[in-house]
Amino acid sequence: MTDLLSAHIDRHISLSNTQKSLFFDQLVIHTIEKNQFLLRENEVCKYEYFVIKGGLRLYELERSGNEKVFYFGFEDWWITDKYSFLTGKPSLYNLQAIEDTQVLAISKEKLDQLFMDIPAIESYFHKVLQSTFAIWQVHVLLMHKTAAEKYAMFTSMYGSLESRLPQQLIASYLGMTRETLNRIKSGTHDKLRRRSRSL
Repeated sequence: MTDLLSAHIDRHISLSNTQKSLFFDQLVIHTIEKNQFLLRENEVCKYEYFVIKGGLRLYELERSGNEKVFYFGFEDWWITDKYSFLTGKPSLYNLQAIEDTQVLAISKEKLDQLFMDIPAIESYFHKVLQSTFAIWQVHVLLMHKTAAEKYAMFTSMYGSLESRLPQQLIASYLGMTRETLNRIKSGTHDKLRRRSRSL
């Protein structure tokens, strides 16, 4: 159950098997079905989650009633509402499964203790935070691009996962309507077909 996380750790830092065991002993497995929630708006986010199976989305329900997706988390990714997790303040977001999902969860109290006991783990989570921040930064940049540019950037980041995401969620993440997304995708496919015919 922890093999995926062990490999993820190895890509960032070096931990002994004993240190990994101490880390893994603090983790709790959560299994949730598609459309169930790990976090709802106005709840305090109490855990960091590492996805070992399935997928999640972090989204905000706007006053208009529209859902605004900010982040996806699939296998081999960490996901949480970092602000609520660190401050103990109610979350503005919802964290919902988009597939049947399993995660490894760790609380702030246990994580803080691990940081003191094994300083390298704090370094690991710092690197995870850097990666998460980079993805959020790209998402902010997306909002200043044309619809076609947004889709191109999305496929470069999430292309291998696109088939697992409903079109409405992709459109929400990109800040466009599903109709606009479908039009862009049709145009992209038409260009690829014309290019293949000319080869």
